[in-house]
Amino acid sequence: MTDCDDQIRKARARLFRYLAYRARTSSEAASYLQKLGFANGEASAAIKDLQEMGYLNDKVFTGDFISYRKARYYGPRRIRHELLNKGLDRSTVEELLAADEDVQEELQTIRVLLNKRVSANKDADQRWFVRQADYLRRRGFRDRQIMTALKEYGFGEEQL
Repeated sequence: MTDCDDQIRKARARLFRYLAYRARTSSEAASYLQKLGFANGEASAAIKDLQEMGYLNDKVFTGDFISYRKARYYGPRRIRHELLNKGLDRSTVEELLAADEDVQEELQTIRVLLNKRVSANKDADQRWFVRQADYLRRRGFRDRQIMTALKEYGFGEEQL
């Protein structure tokens, strides 16, 4: 066994340990191996091996991440931003977000968040509505859906 094969084996072992905690992207795996001091060729070979074995799959990671974040009441803009920051390919992210897009589901999620916050603040005034719109934007929801949901509470676009 050559020294290069030994390094690839070590890189693969480190990646297995790294992936044991949670799923990662190929980009995160490459950054991790570089941080550990493995050469690019060794890191690429180890990543390719794990991709062939099915342990590293960016498309599966993206789909799982979208489901996970939606279950925690995050909107598509925030999810897109987080996925792109993880080093995923924009076309893969856009494709899977478009396939998972459901305007009614997004509106329902906004309603759930607003209902939680309305019950805590019975005296909703204009400032409260502006703060809620900002909160929903930070969570990654689109302005059109935010305005639609806020109109249900008697708040119009002209008040923002």
